[in-house]
Parts: sequence; structure tokens; C-alpha cells
Amino acid sequence: MNASYIFTTLNLNLTNTPVRKSGLEGASPFILNTDITYTHTKDNKSLITSLVLNYFSNRIFTIGTLGFKDIIEKGVPTMDFVSSYYFNKKISIKLKAANLLNPSVVLMRESSISNDKIILNEYKKGMNISIGFGFNL
Repeated sequence: MNASYIFTTLNLNLTNTPVRKSGLEGASPFILNTDITYTHTKDNKSLITSLVLNYFSNRIFTIGTLGFKDIIEKGVPTMDFVSSYYFNKKISIKLKAANLLNPSVVLMRESSISNDKIILNEYKKGMNISIGFGFNL
């Protein structure tokens, strides 16, 4: 498991924008990565299977200027499954299923005249499933 807490601050002095402090674009204050892995080996055959979980907290997507507030990317969890089977030293097969939770990616901003949250964009990246075969000479 890996967890990080990151504190960033910038002093902004942008044209036509009041001087202010801001966080760093794209930097999440909190990040968590963990995995559960199972490995089984017998003779020349081996199986390695992992479930990988990641999370990042809300982060600044774009720093606001000209009276507009910052655009925030809402934090999301992701989960991937990866499994590899080695028949021997030369032949293997791999299965990967990425983004199993398929969370919504939300870009939002607070209104400049009220505390209302305005959703600017919301979409899902979709899941990705792949299978691969390997042969080492």
C-alpha cells in the first residue's frame, strides 16, 4: 500500500485577475494505491493474479482567471485486474481488465456569484479488457 498527502501552494499574479494563492494544477492532495496479489508456482508453471486499487482526491484541473473560479476534477477510485499464466519459460497468456468501476469523471466549478456547483463536463472512460499471448525465443 502507498498513500501520499501532498500540500502545494502557488502565489498567483495573473493579468486581469486578483492576486491570490492556489494549489498546483493536476496535483491531488491525497493519493492512495494498493493491490492484492496471489502467486502460485508449481513445476515450471506459474500464476500471478493482482487486483489493483487507486484513488486520487479532488484536484485543480484548471486555475481560474478573469473572475472565474478554478475548475476542479472530482476524485475517483479505479480498480484493475491483471492475471498472467506462464505455461513454461517460453509461453504465457495475460488477461487485463482495466477501469472495472468505470466511475464518472466530473469537471466542475463553483459559481462566481453563489455557492452553487456547476458541472462543466461529465463522462465515463469505459472499461478496457485485453488478452495477450507471449512467446520468448
